[in-house]
Amino acid sequence: MQSPTFVLSLMRSGSTLLRCILDSHSKIYSPHELHLGSIEVEAVGGARLSIGRLDMTQHDLKFMLWDQLVYRQLVTSGKRFIVEKTPANTLIHEQILACWPDARFIILYRNPIDICLSFVNSGIVTEVEEACESILQWSKRLESAAAHPDSIEVRYEKLLEAPDIICSHLCGFIGVDYEPTMLDYGNYDHGTYEPGLGDWRDKIRSGRIQVLSTDPEACDLPDSIVELGKRWGYGVEEHDRRIQR
Repeated sequence: MQSPTFVLSLMRSGSTLLRCILDSHSKIYSPHELHLGSIEVEAVGGARLSIGRLDMTQHDLKFMLWDQLVYRQLVTSGKRFIVEKTPANTLIHEQILACWPDARFIILYRNPIDICLSFVNSGIVTEVEEACESILQWSKRLESAAAHPDSIEVRYEKLLEAPDIICSHLCGFIGVDYEPTMLDYGNYDHGTYEPGLGDWRDKIRSGRIQVLSTDPEACDLPDSIVELGKRWGYGVEEHDRRIQR
């Protein structure tokens, strides 16, 4: 693989929407989540000795499998560029760069308060405290990945407000011309929407880019989430610190 691109984000940040839009481009293939981090290779017995004599490690074998999987999917698609999105890749971005030193990252941000709201409402967690703990842990890894020089930052909110502008920038980053038809992602086949492979709910199934809307109820958030939002450039007022339980 040459210069594969990865969308890195926290869960519930709009990565499935972004991948469907990108997958609607005639030259970009963006598959369902491949979960590379859950693919391991183990050499046992004589194979362990053999790869050692080849100056290889089990990590090298794993990376070979990763590369073959991603390359196979791209060739099968008939397109030129691949953009893989699995939120958990955020936690293993160093391994991704070890496998593909020329990999590129799309860093997808969303207001942490809205991520927390989505965590609770989608049933990923039942308690606000658990959502906040996960968000804070993942945010450190996302910020680390954002330091990669060959990366571009995207705001989920901006993607909803001005998808043509955001996608034009992303196409330039990937190396293709912008195609306005990619915004009508519902006109294209992106495979099945099912748990474990990305978002599967009614909003993504609608095939339309929808404006963000929330109707928060009283539920105070910890200062750590508010401060994270500020660090990411989101203006957070006191009344915005409340989410729906």
